[in-house]
Amino acid sequence: GARREERERERERRVARVAMYDLYALGPPLYKIKAASLVAGIWDSITEKPVVLGLTNAAPSFLERNPRGQVPTLEVEGGSIFESNAICRYLCNEALSALTAATASARPLYPRDPTTRALVDCWLDLDCELFLTVKDVFDLTLGFKKGDKREGVELTKKMTDYLRALENKLSSSTYLVGDSMTLADV
Repeated sequence: GARREERERERERRVARVAMYDLYALGPPLYKIKAASLVAGIWDSITEKPVVLGLTNAAPSFLERNPRGQVPTLEVEGGSIFESNAICRYLCNEALSALTAATASARPLYPRDPTTRALVDCWLDLDCELFLTVKDVFDLTLGFKKGDKREGVELTKKMTDYLRALENKLSSSTYLVGDSMTLADV
């Protein structure tokens, strides 16, 4: 009823204070950015741009924005941001800056406290390492990457160690950092 309407009005006010962004992304990075933006309440400020790998990101106009031709890339005033975690941090910071006094007590996805932010960053960095390790394991297993059996065993052990760390943390806590959802959980 009235409470839902107030939340919707507040969301509209918050979106009105956030800039509009163009996002070039595909696959898991897109899903992560979209999930973080939806939870932070600013997905409405983002326009998904079509991406054809090897064409879109190799075009001279794209390379002017991102010399490495990386996807995902978020166009912002004054430049472009790449790497999914950097994009998520930026968007969460934008959402945080758009909070009004009425919503100041809300628990942001990327906390204000430097120590809590650092803890979130630790898990985000582990997430990157885990993703790359899982990718290497699958590439090696499926023959997309050359390597010997020893390398496969080492990668599998590394992947298992990362997954065990996540499992150990989540076996005693609902969230990776603190007592509410943060960017580390997305």
